[in-house]
Amino acid sequence: IDEWSTPLKKSIYTFVIITPSRKQYIYSLVDKSSKFYTGSFNASEIEKILIAVGTKKFVAIVSDAESAMQLAKQIIFTKYS
Repeated sequence: IDEWSTPLKKSIYTFVIITPSRKQYIYSLVDKSSKFYTGSFNASEIEKILIAVGTKKFVAIVSDAESAMQLAKQIIFTKYS
C-alpha cells in the first residue's frame, strides 16, 4: 500500500500485490482525496482487498511508516491472526 499526492493535491492510494515469484501487480489505484485517513479507514480499505483476493493468500502487508497506516496494519493483524 502506498499513498501519495498528485501535483493537483489529489490523494492517491495504490494497492500492489507481489506474488511469490516477486511479480508486482497494481490491484487498484484509487483517488481518496475526500476521505479522512484514520487507522480505521485504512484498515477498512485493506480489508476490502484481503476479502476480495482471499485472506489466506496474504502473508504480509507492507506500507510506509505513517501512524494511521501502522495502526491499520495492527487492526488487521489483530483481526486475522
